[in-house]
Amino acid sequence: MDTASASHLKLATHAAVTAEHPERTTMHTWMDPENLPMAATNRAFGYRPVERLHEVQVRD
Repeated sequence: MDTASASHLKLATHAAVTAEHPERTTMHTWMDPENLPMAATNRAFGYRPVERLHEVQVRD
């Protein structure tokens, strides 16, 4: 996904949530940390990290 596509997707999602829930003042989003275009888009939209999820897998 490139940055333009990520921005288009984020705008569409934001518009849908705002239309259905105009009372909402905060949004929480999640993304794969390796998805750099979406990370750049989130920063441009003013999203900021508030938590990180680390997953580990135990080897047999």
